[in-house]
Amino acid sequence: MSNIVDQPEHYFKQLIPKRDELLLELEAEAERENIPITGPVVGELLYILACAAKARRILELGTATGYSAIYLAKACEAFNGRVVSLENDSAMAARAQLNFQKAGVTKSYYRLGYESFESQKTQNTLFGWNGCQTDAFHEKNSFRQNVR
Repeated sequence: MSNIVDQPEHYFKQLIPKRDELLLELEAEAERENIPITGPVVGELLYILACAAKARRILELGTATGYSAIYLAKACEAFNGRVVSLENDSAMAARAQLNFQKAGVTKSYYRLGYESFESQKTQNTLFGWNGCQTDAFHEKNSFRQNVR
């Protein structure tokens, strides 16, 4: 019979590497201000998956303070990749930009507002997409059809 972990998040938190001060600061800030972030377990998983896939182009929808984008940007640095992140709230995007500078991942990060992303030229340049509309992200099948 196999053992099932009762509290998987607690279990996996014991296995993740030590986080730097900035990530710890962002976790405390998220708790204090009720900002949704992925957290350290999912952040580390994103890092591992991006490294395993040798990701060079990552699109993040909703940056908040940049917590998960920092994990992703650090992962794709080794492959000369970058994270393109969309954040509709300009104040939150400014906070994220400052956090990317603190994390030293500005070369791997590129921020766009949703209005910029709707440009077909921008989509083709960054991702090789053809005519994907931002509102299509709400429709599961539209997104898959527009990605090559």
